Order: sequence, then C-alpha cells, then structure tokens
Amino acid sequence: MHRLRTAVWICCIIVALSSAGISETMTGDPQMTLMGKTIDYQGLTYRLRKRITTILILGIDQWENERAGDGAFRQGGQADFLAVAVINDENKTVSLLRINRNTMVRMTVLNLLGQEIGERNAQICLAYSYGNGGEISGKLTKKACSAFLLDTPIDYYYAINLDGIQVLNDLLGGIEVTLEDDFTAYDPSMTKGKTLVLAGKQAEYYVRGRYDVGDQTSASRMTRQKDYLEKAKGALEARVQESASFILDVFDALSPYANTDMKRGLILNLSNKTRQYDIVSLQEMEGEWQIGAEGFEEFYVDSDALWETVIDCFYERIS
Repeated sequence: MHRLRTAVWICCIIVALSSAGISETMTGDPQMTLMGKTIDYQGLTYRLRKRITTILILGIDQWENERAGDGAFRQGGQADFLAVAVINDENKTVSLLRINRNTMVRMTVLNLLGQEIGERNAQICLAYSYGNGGEISGKLTKKACSAFLLDTPIDYYYAINLDGIQVLNDLLGGIEVTLEDDFTAYDPSMTKGKTLVLAGKQAEYYVRGRYDVGDQTSASRMTRQKDYLEKAKGALEARVQESASFILDVFDALSPYANTDMKRGLILNLSNKTRQYDIVSLQEMEGEWQIGAEGFEEFYVDSDALWETVIDCFYERIS
C-alpha cells in the first residue's frame, strides 16, 4: 500500500455520501452463485463488505460543446476511461479498480427516443453512448459495470469530459513526463524521447492520443494513462497537504465539465477522512485481446481474474 492520491479518484470521492448498497441476484458460472449479499467461489463463501462506498469514474471522449442535450439519445460519447473507486471505512483503505474500455459485456440499448430496445454484447465504453450524455448515460454505464463485476452494486458515478483533462492538469501545475512515443501529429513540440511538463491540451494528447502514436493500440494508451495517474498522485498530494480547500477548487473547476449523481455537501469532511486512509495501488484484470468481426479491438477478461479481483475489492470471506 502507498499513501498516495490518484488524481481522477480524488475528484470524485470527495463528494461521496454514504456506505454501499445491497447486491442483487445474478446468474453466471453454474459453479459460482450470488445469493443475496454472498457469493460462492471454489467452495468458499464471501459476503459483500458493509462499510464500503463504490464510485464509478468515467473519462468521456467528448467535448462539452458537443453534448446534444438531455432529449438527444445515442449521442452521449464513449467512456474511454473506466475505474471503480472503493472506499473501505473498516480497513481505512481506498482502492481503484480499472476496467478496460474494450471489455466485452452485455449492455442495455436505447433507440433515438430513449426507449429500451434490448441488449447487445459490446465494448463497455459504448454503454455511455446510448444515453443523453447526462444522467441516463451515467445510469446505463453504472448498470453495465455492475453487471460485469458479478452484479456488485455501484453507488455513484462521476463522469468528466475532455475539457476537464487540461483543467485538472493545469490546476496541478502540469505533469512532467518523458515521451516514449512521437506525438508530433498532435503537437510539433512533443517529440519522442523528450521530457516536458504537460500544459493545456498536451495533457489530453498524452492520455487520449492513439492514432498516429506508437502502435496506435488502446493497450499502449492505457499504459500512458497509468503513467500519468502515477505522476499526478504526487502533485495532487502536495497540493492537498498545502491546503485542504484545494479539493474544493478542483471540484468547482471541474463541475462545468462533469456529469455525476453525487452532491457537494460533504466534500471537506470526506476529504479529511480519506487523507488518513491508505491508497492501494491501481488494480487491473488480465485478459485476452482480439480483433472483432467489425475490425475493432475487443478485450475478454480472464474468468478467474475477474472473480478473484471482485472478491478482493468488494467481499470478505465468511466460510
């Protein structure tokens, strides 16, 4: 464990309100069943932890001025970044579980009028796009992620669009990185091997750029995102130690670019509480990459990795 702060995580957990909800019934592997608040896996029984809060963090591939409005559906943008923050009040820890954007899952599909017309198996990033870019998009993605995580309940979501990347980066004073790939297709000054402090849109290019960068894969982009988050931890920790009110500055600055079902009320109280918690290193699940029939990347999570990770993050053994 490391006493660190994750930039994207802190921007949403500061506004979390209460403990986690209750899980629902699920179907899946016939050897593993979820009954109420327990799951059985490999002969052992686990119970959903009581004193946890779960928050889905989403980075949306859309600018604020591209949002079509609450009455327009299937224009919500895609969730290029997905992670679930788990605040554990009993163990006094915060963990961040990252979900690959190309993970194949079942999701609810809406038509252009916002009516449910069935389900499809697709990349989890698309769940957000079926909504309106607001509350419905958030709910659709939360539902898809909950189902993927063995019907583990997710309490809240916090989605931020592309405008928020450079806002957060510049609030932190810029993040220093060494470019392992060439980004000159986006910015002539971002040459391979160069070390620089990202400023303005450079932060977006670094964490989002894929086409004409390196091998152009989502996997390489995810590596850069992880690198950026690790470096941003230290910068954010330093600013928070200087002033606890910096959290309020972050929240207020990002609000115009955010979509969330959380409120501002207990920001400082929760922030002060979690400053005493240990932050568990970013967790990810192993799986297999494929190119689908339509030519797009697909990611299939290893079944054992999924169950073991979900149990580790959300459950406790009872027998």
